[in-house]
Amino acid sequence: MKKNWLKLILIFIDLVYCISLSGHVEPQVKDLAQIKVVINGGEFISHCAENGGFYFPNIPSGSHLLEVLSNTYSFDKVIVIY
Repeated sequence: MKKNWLKLILIFIDLVYCISLSGHVEPQVKDLAQIKVVINGGEFISHCAENGGFYFPNIPSGSHLLEVLSNTYSFDKVIVIY
């Protein structure tokens, strides 16, 4: 019984330290729906909305590499720390 209780606490602590991350791809380019935004090489994946916005729910706190992937355009990689 004690082991299960400890597991539940660890899961709860992990959930407390997760946040959501949102942003916007600039400049506005054509075919935004074809652009993917990924964190840590694809651990988390989001697609751009028509206005260039993206959203990641429940990202663990820490340091993450954010990349915008496109077959047509090139974007700089960004390190996000929180």
